[in-house]
Amino acid sequence: MQHIRKILLFLLIIPIVAIVGYYALIFLLGGPALPNFFEIRNNDAGTHEVTVEILD
Repeated sequence: MQHIRKILLFLLIIPIVAIVGYYALIFLLGGPALPNFFEIRNNDAGTHEVTVEILD
């Protein structure tokens, strides 16, 4: 029973370490996110016009 618990604990830790490692790597390579950064994506076939107005 102890052997199965060790295996389950190990299998639980692997995804957690992978997720934390991924975000740490992204942070180290790209730096922190800019405070005024946003992104617009067009995931359909049609085109759209986007107007952005930046105010104080």
